[in-house]
Amino acid sequence: MINHMPRQISLIPKSVIVNIARESGAPRVSDKAAQLLVHTITKRCEEVATKAIEITKHRGSRTVNSGDIILAGR
Repeated sequence: MINHMPRQISLIPKSVIVNIARESGAPRVSDKAAQLLVHTITKRCEEVATKAIEITKHRGSRTVNSGDIILAGR
């Protein structure tokens, strides 16, 4: 269990994550849960982006396309 996450500026607004959780059925979302969701989603996006860039380079391109993202997300 994560007790403390360092404060950092996120590219993903916490309010957006809270709205997604509410739309998914959560009546309330604690601040700590929202922070952890933002952290988790950000890390996953970084992982997919890094892998997509590798795929893009492998196929000899400089532009990441939707197919690269799909492959990287698997």
